[in-house]
Amino acid sequence: MVQQTNMPQAQLLYIFDTSEKACMNPIDVDEFDDRFQVYCETAGYELDEIEIAFSDPFTMHIIGEKQPEEDKRPRRVLSERKTRFQRTLRFQTKITDESMVLEMHQGVLHILVFKNGAGISR
Repeated sequence: MVQQTNMPQAQLLYIFDTSEKACMNPIDVDEFDDRFQVYCETAGYELDEIEIAFSDPFTMHIIGEKQPEEDKRPRRVLSERKTRFQRTLRFQTKITDESMVLEMHQGVLHILVFKNGAGISR
C-alpha cells in the first residue's frame, strides 16, 4: 500500500507498507532544515527487534521482526498479532545514516535522521 503525502513542498515523497497483516504501524515525519524526525508506532516490539536500513541515499526502511512465541496450548484458533512489519520512506533529499539516533518511548520509535551533509558534530 502506498500513501501519498499531501504536505505542501514536503521533502517526503511517499511511505510504503509491506507488513504481513493489514494493520500498519502509523508514522509521523517532521522536517527541519538539517534533519527529519520520524515517529513510528511499534507497540509490542523492543528496540533490538527493529532494524533501520538504507537501500539508497533517498530510501529508509524500518523493519521489525519478532520470533514467534512457542505456543504450548493444544490449538490456536485465532492469531492477529504481527511478527514482522516493514515501512519504507522515500525522501526527495539525500539522507544519511551517519549520526542517526534511535530511541524508544512508550511503544513509539523515534528516529533522528540527518539530511546529507548535516549531522551531529562530535
